[in-house]
Amino acid sequence: MTMAYYNYKPDNWDEKQKQKQTNKNKMKTKDIFMIISAIIFISLCNFWGMPVLSIGFFGLPAIIFFTGLLIFFFDFEDGEPAGSWRVWLGGIAIVVGFIWFVIVPIFSSAMFRSSDLRQLIGNIDEKQFSNDISPIDPSRMVLIDYESAAKLGDKKLVDRDAALGSVVTIGKYTHQKIGNDLYYAAPLNHTGFWKWRENKQGTPGYILVNAHNQKDVRLVKEVNGRPIHLKYQSGGCFGDYLPRHIYKNGYKGYGQFEYEFEIDNDFNPWYVVPLYEKKVGFNPNGKDVVKILIVNPETGEIKEYTPETLPTWVDRAQPKALVTTQFDNWGEWVHGWPNWAHKDQLKLSQETQLIYGEDGVCYLYSGVTSVGQDAASVGFILTNGRSKKTTFYHAGGANESSAQASAQGKVQQMGYKASRPRPYNINGVWTYVMALKDNEGLIKAVGLVSYSNYEIVGTGETIMDAIRSYKSALNNRGDNLAVSEDNTHTPYIGIVSRMGMDTKDGQFYYYFIFQSMPQTLFVSTSSISNEVPLTKIGDRVKIMYTAGNEGEISIENFDNLELNFIKTPAQVRVDSTATKVEKRINDETLNTRVKAKLDNMTEEEKLKLLNK
Repeated sequence: MTMAYYNYKPDNWDEKQKQKQTNKNKMKTKDIFMIISAIIFISLCNFWGMPVLSIGFFGLPAIIFFTGLLIFFFDFEDGEPAGSWRVWLGGIAIVVGFIWFVIVPIFSSAMFRSSDLRQLIGNIDEKQFSNDISPIDPSRMVLIDYESAAKLGDKKLVDRDAALGSVVTIGKYTHQKIGNDLYYAAPLNHTGFWKWRENKQGTPGYILVNAHNQKDVRLVKEVNGRPIHLKYQSGGCFGDYLPRHIYKNGYKGYGQFEYEFEIDNDFNPWYVVPLYEKKVGFNPNGKDVVKILIVNPETGEIKEYTPETLPTWVDRAQPKALVTTQFDNWGEWVHGWPNWAHKDQLKLSQETQLIYGEDGVCYLYSGVTSVGQDAASVGFILTNGRSKKTTFYHAGGANESSAQASAQGKVQQMGYKASRPRPYNINGVWTYVMALKDNEGLIKAVGLVSYSNYEIVGTGETIMDAIRSYKSALNNRGDNLAVSEDNTHTPYIGIVSRMGMDTKDGQFYYYFIFQSMPQTLFVSTSSISNEVPLTKIGDRVKIMYTAGNEGEISIENFDNLELNFIKTPAQVRVDSTATKVEKRINDETLNTRVKAKLDNMTEEEKLKLLNK
């Protein structure tokens, strides 16, 4: 009986064992399906989302969090959690992802890291205004902006190859220097998946727009007789998509700034891609460039550089958005956090834009305003496009928006709109230069506005017409030219060999050629002296001018030595007083220049000067 007792099994014993085995098999199947689902989910996130797998980025904690949710979901049976190991693993992943994604970034905010955010841009040299950008030949000034370049490029593509225009689209334009000229260059991209599938070898070239001459627009399909095929690009799919190509080739731990399409001096196309890391925890403003990649869009070859080792044809390694953000951090956290009163806070008036000096150096420029005071500029910055070395020049004046409004007001009857102004050194005067466009976006005129006084405006149908009008406005206002050391006043006495007169916008202009300077054209207006319209060929005159790079030289002081008008005693006293005032102004200007020069010198330069 004892044996019968121990061998006794309930009637449903076998059914229960079968059910347990069935449940185990279900669990194993469910585990396998869960693992496969997690792998597929992570793979899809990795391929399509391309998360940056590095500390400071949200990609990794986001994957952990949502993978935890997926695992947790697989533990549910009949609408309730089964309480297996899956619920614990999923719960831990959810908690870790949430803390990493939400809680930890709080300690990277400006509340705790304002000083680190402010230092990202590096040491900023603060100086008084000086003309670090050399005077530039007016024919080299950039009037064509991105919008105009895009319209010119679209028209060129349709006119040159209408069939090609139906299968490609023009990508983002990059402003750059190629050889000695400035251009806008943009790649031809696939219009979509099906066009990419039909033409996997790549699109046939790029658009090139001369930034000085709107008639010079090219569709470049080959270089030195070799056809171009842009395989890796933003219009590519799967492995041909440029950011993915970079990501999967060893750069999953870096963020990618928007890449720039650049052309080398032999007109070969490349992509320049700055890579960044987070230097201030998870803070989105804590980015900084650590590497620059140059990618061959035809072969996919990737070469890695630092800002110091970049090829000389690459204009810049620092993205405009990065410089804007880092300077704004520098200006905002001047007294740390908090600063509710905005004491001494500064910001850029607009996103930075590119300008080039006569030396060919690429600078990122923007005006600087006080927080809450947007109507005027307190100075401007120049940032070296490759090294990020930034100089902040203290100089009150008009910001870009005020300059645009002033130029538009000058031609308000025409309804023209001003492009974003670029600053240039016009004969020693810091000046905003902009194109004035009609409703179709075509350039109809040129506007010049003084940085120091936006009420001084010159406009004209050409650059030279606008410069003449601008200088006339300066003379009529009686404003002294802020001449740099390289643009000193030059006296000259000569005999007029040829002369003529022209009228533009209601203003009379007088042109002179002197016997001893037959290759130089001088121009003046009657506002300089009432002796100008009375001068004739053969007269001996004494002038004062400022040598510059303009195609013609403006006369700033004019005295016809053949005309000896009798002056009244009152005129003599006025002239004597004017001479004294002019001498005092010249002395003060010289002292100011010397002081500015000393202020801008480093301690080592000052010591060398003392030891001479």
